[in-house]
Amino acid sequence: MLQRILVAFKFSPAGARTLLQAAELARVHGARLHIFHALDYRLLHPATPDERIVAMTREAEERFEKEYKKYLEGYPRYGFNCWEADPSVEICKLAEDMAADLVVIGCHQVGDRPGISRLGMVGLAIVQTAPCMVLVVPCP
Repeated sequence: MLQRILVAFKFSPAGARTLLQAAELARVHGARLHIFHALDYRLLHPATPDERIVAMTREAEERFEKEYKKYLEGYPRYGFNCWEADPSVEICKLAEDMAADLVVIGCHQVGDRPGISRLGMVGLAIVQTAPCMVLVVPCP
C-alpha cells in the first residue's frame, strides 16, 4: 500500500503525463501526493539576490496552479513545493526525509520521434540512488 508518493515534476508535456500517472496512483491507494519542482540549482550561488529566488518561486507556484492543478481535480491530498536545488539530489533527499513509498519521474522525448523516450541524467541518478521504488513514466 502506498501512503506517500513523491513526484519529480517538470513543466513540460512529459511532466503533465507524470503528474497524471502519479495522481491516479494516489487516488487508488489514498496516498498523499508530494510534488516537487527544482528551480535552477545555479540560484544557489551566493551572489543570487533573494528577490530573484522569491520571484522565481512565486512564478513556478502560479504556473503550477494555472496550468497543472487541473490534472489533480477532485484530489485534495497533494502539496506542491519548489526551491533552488540539484534535482536528483533533492528528490532523493526528500524521498528519504518523508519516507516516500514511491518516487515518480518522467522521461524525455527523443527529438521529433514521438513515442521514443529516454531517461535523462537526472532521472538516471534518481533511479540509482532513491531510497524507495521509482516509477518511470514514458513520454506521451
